[in-house]
Amino acid sequence: MVSIVDMLKRSEKFSLAFDRSMPIRFQQHFWQLITFLDKHDITWFNDEPASDHAMCQQLLGQVWRQDCQDVVLSFETQERYLGWQVDEETDELSVIIEDVYGFRWDSLLDLETADYRFEDFEEFAEDYVDTSDLLKQFGK
Repeated sequence: MVSIVDMLKRSEKFSLAFDRSMPIRFQQHFWQLITFLDKHDITWFNDEPASDHAMCQQLLGQVWRQDCQDVVLSFETQERYLGWQVDEETDELSVIIEDVYGFRWDSLLDLETADYRFEDFEEFAEDYVDTSDLLKQFGK
């Protein structure tokens, strides 16, 4: 199994597919991932938090084609345009661009084109236990 935490820490480019054929299970997996991404401060590409109501509802309210059974989240680093800014040392006007790691959604007709399935990550396995907060709960 693969660790999504390690991939997110390294800002790796990857795609993650969810199967929509069972809607309740899809919703369960989707919200599980969104909660996880919020915990790790991973945002949508527009810099909204993972749990942003409008972004989640846009994805969940999407009318999908009948033959499209996969929803895919793509994680990658992209440049974000921040506008013009004056450099205080040179008094020159320049464009500010920063690299931002985030995710967006898409749909795929072919299951094989996504890098991973939701079930491939150890953090979402049935028997996974998150021990990252144990020190906080029981002291040092």
